[in-house]
Amino acid sequence: MPTLQAQCLCTARTFTAPLPAQLPLPAASCHCTSCRRVTGALRASGTPWPGDGAAIAAAAAAPHSTLRRYRRSGRVTVLFCGECGVGLKGAEGPAGEVPVRCHCGGVDFVLRAGEAQREYAEWQRRGRELPWFVDPVTHKALGLVDSCDTCRVWSGAELFHWTFSALRHVSFAGGDGGGFPQSAVDLGAAVEAGDGGTRDPRFGTLALYASLPDV
Repeated sequence: MPTLQAQCLCTARTFTAPLPAQLPLPAASCHCTSCRRVTGALRASGTPWPGDGAAIAAAAAAPHSTLRRYRRSGRVTVLFCGECGVGLKGAEGPAGEVPVRCHCGGVDFVLRAGEAQREYAEWQRRGRELPWFVDPVTHKALGLVDSCDTCRVWSGAELFHWTFSALRHVSFAGGDGGGFPQSAVDLGAAVEAGDGGTRDPRFGTLALYASLPDV
C-alpha cells in the first residue's frame, strides 16, 4: 500500500501513514504572527496528518525523545525535532471563543466559534443540511472577499473581507452574555431602540446604517 512520509531535515524523525484514497489532501496556508515567527517564513503551510496522531504524541513524550514540544498559543502545540528544529506536527486544542470588538472598545461581543463548529459537525453527522457559509470539512465559517462599490467606499480599501455567523453563536462579552438577539431583524430593532431605558447598554456604541434596503 502506498504510504505518505513526514521527515525532518536531519532524518532523525520519520513518520509514515497510509496514503488516503481521496487526493489531494486538504491543506491550509497561514500568515498569522505566530506561524511567521515559529517558522521564520512569510507564511506556514500544512495538511492534517492522515496517520495516527497519538503515536506521534507518544513519541514526543517518550524518555530521551528528540521530538520536542512548544506551546505556540493557548490552543496550539507544535512538535518539532530537537536536533534540526523542523516542525513536524501541530496539535490543536478545542476551539474556543473569538472576541468581536472595535478598536476603541465601544463594541465588545464574543463569537462562540468552537460551539458553532461542534454544532455543525453534529448536524452533518445526522444528515442535516449545513448553512451555506459553513465549510463541510472544517465546519468553520467561510470568508468572503468583496470589491463592490459600497464596501470599498465605506472601508477606504480596494478589497473588503467578511465572514458569517448565526446570531445564536454571538453573545455579549463579560459574565452575563445572555440576551443577544437571535435574528437580524431583532438585532436591528435592538440597536435602534431609543435611549429612554429601552436600549441594552451592552450594545455599547454599535450603530446601524442601511446602505441598501436589505444590507
